[in-house]
Amino acid sequence: MAIFGDGSVGAWVEFNGSSDAIRRSYNISSISDQGTSEYDINFTTSFVDGSYVVFGSTVGGDGGYHSYVCSDGSDKSAGTAPVRLRHAENHANAGETDHLGIAFIGDLNI
Repeated sequence: MAIFGDGSVGAWVEFNGSSDAIRRSYNISSISDQGTSEYDINFTTSFVDGSYVVFGSTVGGDGGYHSYVCSDGSDKSAGTAPVRLRHAENHANAGETDHLGIAFIGDLNI
């Protein structure tokens, strides 16, 4: 069952943070590696603007424990979300992890 409309999950992706290989996704065209634990997630269909919500989870690997997913709001746009994986203890870049799951909630430009 899929739910569409304003304020729903407009895109999501589960990928390997070490190889950037997408395992499963919805409305994701590609992932661009921007450095250790830094990714630009590109949408197939853009959001109306950059005011969507980003949340995610990690599992395993060097960066998968005691870490969190965040977005660089200053560079967030309707078509691309810069996403970063950070250590919870010191907020520095976390290491690469094998499983990253990220979802985006907002209004799509459809």
